[in-house]
Amino acid sequence: MKNLEKISVEYFSRLSEYFTAPFYEFGIREEIISISDENKLEHKLDEWGNLYVSSDFDSTIEPIVLVAHMDHPAFEVVSQENKIIKLKPLGGHPIQVSQNEVKLRIFTSDKKELSAKIISKNYPNLDKNSLWLNSKYIFAKLEQNYPLELPCPAILDLKKFEIDESKRLFRSRVLDDLAGCSAILSAISMSINKLKRPFIAVFTRAEEVGLIGARLSAESNLINKNANIFSIETSSEIPGVKIGNGPVIRTGDRMSTFDNYPEHLLRICAKKLQNKNPEFKFQRALMSAGTCEASAFKSFGYSVSGIAFPLGNWHNRGESSVEEEYLSMDDYFLGIRLMIELICNDFDDDDLVLLPNVSKEIKNKLK
Repeated sequence: MKNLEKISVEYFSRLSEYFTAPFYEFGIREEIISISDENKLEHKLDEWGNLYVSSDFDSTIEPIVLVAHMDHPAFEVVSQENKIIKLKPLGGHPIQVSQNEVKLRIFTSDKKELSAKIISKNYPNLDKNSLWLNSKYIFAKLEQNYPLELPCPAILDLKKFEIDESKRLFRSRVLDDLAGCSAILSAISMSINKLKRPFIAVFTRAEEVGLIGARLSAESNLINKNANIFSIETSSEIPGVKIGNGPVIRTGDRMSTFDNYPEHLLRICAKKLQNKNPEFKFQRALMSAGTCEASAFKSFGYSVSGIAFPLGNWHNRGESSVEEEYLSMDDYFLGIRLMIELICNDFDDDDLVLLPNVSKEIKNKLK
């Protein structure tokens, strides 16, 4: 396995060891800090717990900003009566989570992990013909009667991380968006001695419940408004986008269309990679299945674009049950190469011109 692939799989695997949920991203965040320390990078937290990692926070040069979120749809236990617990969904869940005996893992304040199973019933507002859960609460039964300090997080009991070499896929309970987090860390690690400009990596909280961390970061103006923001995210496979056909240069999401200039930078980088290696492939699309953090920054006046990894079983929605998410290993590795090119590229003036000036000769023809 090549060095880039070895490092990126290592980081992916390390992050996948930790559970995560909106408002409960602490284990993931600490591991990202550890990896940042190993690479001798600066890091700091804002008042909401978003993590910022940089090669040089004090640089006056316009940075490249890469953003990914540390959470994934989960649940919060809000009440308990002996073995029966009431859970509030955090983020979008497939309707399959309402099925009887779907397994959960409960994480206690004293660092225990408990097993529970969903109790299937006619929940208020439950539309079984919908693809997505729309009930405000669901119930589960603990395997053992253990007094919980409430609230506490719970997640689907699925495999942490595995590599399917035969199909060239990663599978995990949480690819959205640990894939983005580990891809950013991998690109940074491979670029330390080749940087042409400073970068800032932003690892945000509570994305799945309304882009909360990203919105607060953008509103605070902690990042210079002249920076170009790139959301690094997984996004559900849609018509026109195929898993295995390369990372997607994202022109927009369900909420917004993104900006031409930062997308132009990504297209320059992709074309340069193709010139070096004709087998490099990428896609370009408006990924409309969901909304990503680029929209949060755009709403506060930033110029934004993004790279998306096409995702299967988005938010753990399998054909008939909850399942691990999956993405193409090759899409992932190529996306990291695209990020490396972005933060290591010394763009010249010709690169940055969106359209060349109209020549005097052509102007005269129009007169």
